[in-house]
Amino acid sequence: NRSILAVDDARDNLTLIEMFLRNTKAEIVFAHNGLEALEAYKKKSFDLVLMDIQMPKMDGLEATEEIRKLNAQVPIIALTAHVGQSEYDSCIKAGCNDVLLKPISKNHLIEIVQKSLTSSV
Repeated sequence: NRSILAVDDARDNLTLIEMFLRNTKAEIVFAHNGLEALEAYKKKSFDLVLMDIQMPKMDGLEATEEIRKLNAQVPIIALTAHVGQSEYDSCIKAGCNDVLLKPISKNHLIEIVQKSLTSSV
């Protein structure tokens, strides 16, 4: 009975996350940009956030920083198609706990979600 906030501006990516996590019994709430994610987080506490980095209105790095300003200890996993060390470092510096590369594989997503939820208990 965990709750996950999945944030991505690409509807296909959100659909894929939903399909991959469908049998986990987690409640999944979707946001399409950083502003929506921040508003959702202000209304409800989540056990995990899956945060796309490249989005309009407010990107994932800024949204992560804003969520951290709320004293949120929630695990935040960055979702990015950029593989470089500088992108990884930017995600960690903004407050992400880990980085998951796109395209997302089901096994890797479930592994990182389980790891993050277990370590946050």
